[in-house]
Amino acid sequence: MRAPWACSAMVAASLLVMPVAGFAAPGMGRPGTIAQEQAAARREGLPLSPGEMARKPPRPADNAAPLYRKLDELLKAKPISPEETDVVESNALKADAAPADIARAVAFFARRKDVMDLIHRASERPECDFRRDWSQGPGLLFPEFGKLRRAARLLSCEANVQLHGGDAVGAARTCAAMGRIGRHASADSFLIAHLVDYAIEAIGMARLEAILQRAPTPEVAAAVTSALREYRPRPLSDAMRGEAVIGMVSLGMVRKDPGSLSSFVGGEEDGNAGAGKPRLSPAMMDRNTEYLIWLYRAVLRTVDRPYPQAHRTLEALGAELDARGKKGDPNVLLAAVLSPVYSQVVENMARTRARRSALLAAATALTWRARHGSVPRGLSDCMKAVPLDPFDGKPLRYRVEGKGFVIYSIGATGKYAGAPKEEGKPFREVAVRWPAPDKAGR
Repeated sequence: MRAPWACSAMVAASLLVMPVAGFAAPGMGRPGTIAQEQAAARREGLPLSPGEMARKPPRPADNAAPLYRKLDELLKAKPISPEETDVVESNALKADAAPADIARAVAFFARRKDVMDLIHRASERPECDFRRDWSQGPGLLFPEFGKLRRAARLLSCEANVQLHGGDAVGAARTCAAMGRIGRHASADSFLIAHLVDYAIEAIGMARLEAILQRAPTPEVAAAVTSALREYRPRPLSDAMRGEAVIGMVSLGMVRKDPGSLSSFVGGEEDGNAGAGKPRLSPAMMDRNTEYLIWLYRAVLRTVDRPYPQAHRTLEALGAELDARGKKGDPNVLLAAVLSPVYSQVVENMARTRARRSALLAAATALTWRARHGSVPRGLSDCMKAVPLDPFDGKPLRYRVEGKGFVIYSIGATGKYAGAPKEEGKPFREVAVRWPAPDKAGR
C-alpha cells in the first residue's frame, strides 16, 4: 500500500540501494554525471545544500512564527480539556450544530481569549519563518504544524458561532484568517508543509461554502469572495527546494556512515557488510546521487505544469518503480511504495484550486440571483471570465437544477458529472450545489 504523504527523505534513502543504470521515465532523459546534475540543478534554481535554503529573515513585527510558538507553550501550560475539545473541534463545528453546542462554544471562546488572541494576531502577520535547520536532513521536525491545523479548526468553530449568531460577514472574515495561516504553513519549502496548507484550506473553504448556503446575499457573497483572495497556495515547485536538500543531506549521512542506511530501510542486513550495514560502494553512491538529483529536477520541472501533463509524467515514474518491484527487485521496495507522493500531491493541488474557483463562481452566481430574481443560465452570464477546471483546462461545469445550480469539476477521473454526494459514501469530488441537498441527496 502506498503512503500518499510519506516523508520524501525516506524516498531519498530508499533510492540509495536502487540500481539506476538505464532507468528513465518516458521522455524525461537520463541522469548525467554528478557534476553535470549539480550544474543543471544550479541553473534551474534547485538547492542541494542547507546553506542554499537561507533566506533574509522577516522583520520581527512581520513574522508569525514566534506567535505560533507562544501558542504551543500556552496550550501546554493551559491545555484545552477533552470536554472542550469535543465542543469546539467536533460538535460546534457542524453546520447544523445544536443551539446548546453553539452556546458552549460561545462560553469557550469567552474563557480562552488568550488562545484566540494569539491565533488572530499570528494570522495578521504577512510572513512566517521558523528558521529551520535544514542540515538535520531526515531528522528535521515540524512540531508547529499540528498547532496550525488546530488553530484553523478553532477559527472554523468561531466562524460557525458567528454565522449562527447572524454575523455571516464576520464569519467570512474569520475564514480569511485560515487562508493566511495556510500560507504560513507552506512558507516552509517542503512537501509536508504544502500538505498542511491544503488541509487548512479545506477546513476554511468548507466553512465558506456553509456561509454561502446559510446567507446567500450580495453582501455575504462579497465577503466570501474577499476571503477567498487569502487562499493562495504557493507553487509546488517551491516545495521541491526543501525536498532536494533533505535528500542530499540523507545521501551525505550514508556516505559518512554506511551503517546509517539500515535506519532508513527498516534495519535490513547484508551478510557481506555486517549486521545493519549494507555494502555501499563509492560507485553505487555516485550513481544514486546522480539519479536523485535528476529525479528532483524532473519533478521540479513537472509539478507546476497543467494537471494532465504533470500527472502523466509523475505517474510514469511510479509505474517504472512498480514494475521493478513486481519483478521482485528488493532494492526498489521502498521507492515503489513511496514514490506516488508527487502525483497525489499534484492531484490535491488541482482539487484545491478547483474548490476555490467553484466557490468564487458560486458567490458570483448568487449575487446575480439576488439582483435578477433567478440563477444565471450559465456562468458566462454573470462572469467575464469563467474559472477553468484545473483537471482539463476547460471552464468549470455549471448546471441549473430547479431554482438552484451546481458548479463542479470533472475531477481526477475526468468523469464526474456533478452528482450529489451520497450519504455514507466517500466523496472526493469538487461540487458546489445551491441550495444544499438534504441528507437524502435531494
